[in-house]
Amino acid sequence: MYKIYDSLHRFIQIEKYEEDLLQSRPFQRLRYIHQLGLTFLVYPGGTHKRFEHSLGVMEIATRMYDQITKEDAPSQMPKKGSFTHYYYRKIVRLAALCHDLGHLPFSHVAEKTLLGSEGHEKWTYRLINSHYLVPIWSSFQEECDAASFSCNVLEDICKVAIGRSKLKQIAPEMNVTSFTPIIKILSNVITGDFFGADRIDYLLRDAKYTGLAYGLFDYHQLIEMLRVIPRNNELELAMHENGMDSCASLLLSRHFMHKRIYQYEGVKIYNFHLSRFMGENFRKEIQGATVDDYISLTDNEVLALINRISKDPTHKSSEDARAIYFKDSTYKAVLAETIPAEKLKKMQKLHLSIEEQAIDQESEVSFPVIRKNGTVVNSREVTEIEIPSNTKTWIYISAKQEKEMQNIL
Repeated sequence: MYKIYDSLHRFIQIEKYEEDLLQSRPFQRLRYIHQLGLTFLVYPGGTHKRFEHSLGVMEIATRMYDQITKEDAPSQMPKKGSFTHYYYRKIVRLAALCHDLGHLPFSHVAEKTLLGSEGHEKWTYRLINSHYLVPIWSSFQEECDAASFSCNVLEDICKVAIGRSKLKQIAPEMNVTSFTPIIKILSNVITGDFFGADRIDYLLRDAKYTGLAYGLFDYHQLIEMLRVIPRNNELELAMHENGMDSCASLLLSRHFMHKRIYQYEGVKIYNFHLSRFMGENFRKEIQGATVDDYISLTDNEVLALINRISKDPTHKSSEDARAIYFKDSTYKAVLAETIPAEKLKKMQKLHLSIEEQAIDQESEVSFPVIRKNGTVVNSREVTEIEIPSNTKTWIYISAKQEKEMQNIL
């Protein structure tokens, strides 16, 4: 056992099996995958990587697990001191480290272009099942077998790291109906839409490194107030009423971080060029990739190619390479919602690049809340904060098209 010092969470303990996972090629690759794509071209501090984010997700997921398995937890939850408690705590930590293994270079930027609806989770699943990591799961499985504990380590890590709905899409061979109540809870601890450790860490980390204070909120209070309650023969994550202010703060953080980073015009332009560049130059390489091929591809290889092509005006990707390398894009990003529908139809004839992106927010804050008197109500009854959910449609307009667009408008 040893410690890693993280700028966000301070000391993070690395325990049995986790060291082998951290030293594996699939995980070390995350040192060379930017968390926020090309955001560093707009916010220079945003150079953090998937490596430290994954460590942070493990740390937060562990704190959440320790909280929801305290003495007052429902009887269905593992009891501290038991092998069952040890097993599921280890599964949560290993799955948290694995949850982002399948990301492309520059994370989400070219994911739709190159990976389609299956997303990076397909490659995460393949890497978890690869020859690099299976020996680690086998060692843990042997420990469980020796303790006469019935389990399937590999399957449980896949379920907790990726989640039921995505596994159903990318791994139909896996029996997703076999998610036990505990596995469902642990999967929500990592990938959950509101309380997920993944989301909590990336908001805090992205805010810290870009310098934007919008993403900061009291996550210590949120975790402290987290509970598990039995409902309809299932287990569900709930929040004590005293934690609702931290939930509201989390919701507002997400809203403003989308506005200032994830859906910010300047960031969108550079990521548009990168997505187009990678689609043009890496599609065949990705489609036919083996596991070894895939983990050999990082931001470094993409940047090296951008550098080379930016100096070759005859190359078909020269415009995108120059836009990124020399920051001289002639494109503008325009939100379609600001354009009347009838004029938007006319503009589509200009062969514009159009991207639809669902905003990663709930339309309603909806989860169980435990009132101080012990009753359970829906969160909508105890908070007034709601952030509308919608789909942003971005239009990327070149300098040549801008004049024609002005005439239409």
